[in-house]
Amino acid sequence: MNYKLNIFSLLFLLLSIYIFPSRFSLFDNMASASWKNSQNLNVTISNSVPGNENANCLVRKLNAVQLEDKNKYNNVILMVPPGGQNSWLNGEYQLKINKRSYFKAKIGFLAISKGSDGAVFEIVFRQGSNEYILYHVYKNYDKSLLNVELDFSLSLNFHDAVSITSNTIEGYFILRVLPNNTNTGDLACWIDPVIITNEASFPDPDEKGITDQGKDFKNVALSWADDSSIRIQLETYSDFTINKFEIRISTNYDLNPEYRISCSPDKYKCTGTNVNLTGVAYKENHTYTIKVPARDIFNPLFEQYVLTIQVPPGEGGDRIPDDASAGLIFTPQSCKIAYGDDKDHDTIFDPIEAYLLNVYSPYLKFSKDGGNENYPPVDPLMYVRHCSLLPEGEEDATPKIKNDILKYDPLKVLTGINGNEFSDITRTPRKAKFYLNIWNQFRDGYEAGAYPVGYTWNQIRNLKNVGLYGHVAPYYANNNVNNIRGSHGKYNDDTSIRIEFYQFFGYSDVNVAGDIGDHEADWEIPCIVTIDRNSRKIKEVLHYAHGVEMCYDTSKTKNVVLISGNWGEEHRGPNYNTGYFEIGKPGGGLGVIDTYLEKAQNNLVRFMLDEYTRLYTHPVVHIEKGCHGCWPSEHWGYYGAPKHRGDYISYQSFSPENLGEVEYPFSDTAKIIVHYNGRWGTYSIKTGKPPSPALHREWIWLKNSALYTQIPNDNFEY
Repeated sequence: MNYKLNIFSLLFLLLSIYIFPSRFSLFDNMASASWKNSQNLNVTISNSVPGNENANCLVRKLNAVQLEDKNKYNNVILMVPPGGQNSWLNGEYQLKINKRSYFKAKIGFLAISKGSDGAVFEIVFRQGSNEYILYHVYKNYDKSLLNVELDFSLSLNFHDAVSITSNTIEGYFILRVLPNNTNTGDLACWIDPVIITNEASFPDPDEKGITDQGKDFKNVALSWADDSSIRIQLETYSDFTINKFEIRISTNYDLNPEYRISCSPDKYKCTGTNVNLTGVAYKENHTYTIKVPARDIFNPLFEQYVLTIQVPPGEGGDRIPDDASAGLIFTPQSCKIAYGDDKDHDTIFDPIEAYLLNVYSPYLKFSKDGGNENYPPVDPLMYVRHCSLLPEGEEDATPKIKNDILKYDPLKVLTGINGNEFSDITRTPRKAKFYLNIWNQFRDGYEAGAYPVGYTWNQIRNLKNVGLYGHVAPYYANNNVNNIRGSHGKYNDDTSIRIEFYQFFGYSDVNVAGDIGDHEADWEIPCIVTIDRNSRKIKEVLHYAHGVEMCYDTSKTKNVVLISGNWGEEHRGPNYNTGYFEIGKPGGGLGVIDTYLEKAQNNLVRFMLDEYTRLYTHPVVHIEKGCHGCWPSEHWGYYGAPKHRGDYISYQSFSPENLGEVEYPFSDTAKIIVHYNGRWGTYSIKTGKPPSPALHREWIWLKNSALYTQIPNDNFEY
């Protein structure tokens, strides 16, 4: 199968090959689909519920069936994949796909799916011989269902195949299920999967403090016309009295508008700032309709925009949306409006953070050095599930929290108590004396037959984000000033955004005499990308190996060379040098002694092409075998460290999970990672065990963070 991976996992849209209804049910149209397995054999649809046996490769159309959350559901498509490596089960619908619709479903397992080690759910579009993975997720049997809502308009693969003047493309829309390791108990379900015509509207409820409903907006709606114009409709309540308002359009998500549309009581006349707009608004039935020439503002392929609508205080003081720190995210391709949440309170909308993490995610190249990499990326949640929490760094110490507790509830790692210290940084704001002791057989992240079983190299290569996490933060002038390194990382100002990536490994194996440097757990930083907040152009890229920072300032680029085969782009700076030199060596107490570190600054950096933006934005990262230092190329070295040629497994990382901020983590997994204030790992020879990402000096904290100011500066590590 020829997979072409889409970088977005946000939302997506579709149409049937017939006249598209407002709601197209994939459940109701199962008979029109083709159901095939990985042996290309047809699979017959049945209406019977399988028993608690090891069913193999079947499709069922079910109603009133109990799922893993113990509730009953209708319109359930049951898909049980065949067993065996690289096996799958497909449901293929021949459709015309339209960029103004979206797909919705829930996914999960039947209640009787006992013994399942989870399954992979995919949504795929095939045109000719090319397949485009639009959605990919691993789901285990955890007594809950997962919501899926995907907007097809954000897929580059769609725009590769559809011209700007066309709205549809014909091909095969595919529901796919793959087994994790075995298909035992994999009674996988798609619950009420539907394709819905997009409705570009946002209801605006009554604002607090505005007693006259007539001075309150009711709804805002958008439509993208065939003549490349956008119609903005603003509906008010029946006792309409608003005369003045302003529509603000921002292209860079900071709410500073590049375009303004001002509407005045002069026959509801509208004028534009930075846009050719005069006298194009009209009012009818309590609704303003304003026609905006899209070609003057919008790029219909790549951009999202932020809209805010404001009424001056004398006219009622209404605002859409109500939150002054947010806006409505508008995607011109689909005319989709979504509220711009900022759940981690860092002034960057959450969907934009997801966008940045995808567009600037690293291309990871693992290495050989006398053998294959035996310690691949590891899921930190799986790691915690195979640990006990100790009060000291000796493997035989009496646990504060035993493994049989963490195995089933890893959040309990944040409830440790050791004297007057808690294992949660929000309760004890410092590096505390706790150690996660991993069972030795799980240091490589996988053990057949275990719970949870973890991930093999093949699964890691396919998933492309195992153990990889991101943190997006705005730079503020003098923020974290004690954590910014000397002459590097200099763009700590109000115009920059930092995109940090953290990769977790279960073990570091230096493979030198005496195992000096070996230790459990690694939180490596593959790279950090600093971009301009307005243009989103890359300002600098930082790589890290053995606590040493290698910085490349793109403003100093002397020459740009396409790498052989055009797979990447190499920027060469004033210190460009591919000869061998060492940037550091261990000193007393294994502190770092710089040797020729300055030679590595502004030397070179490489980028891979991003499929969505068609720009070279993905930093290439060469990772040492076993020791996992992260380098911008195969060149240079560190005294006694393994090689980093990048000659083993490579992949473009995909959709790393966003950690959010320490005060506002995005998920339970993120909470464990950023709140745990002890050490990851117990065993080591002479090196220390790593702290959590937020206790690295590279982590940028929220501006004016009260928690950050309580943490002693010497508790942060490089």
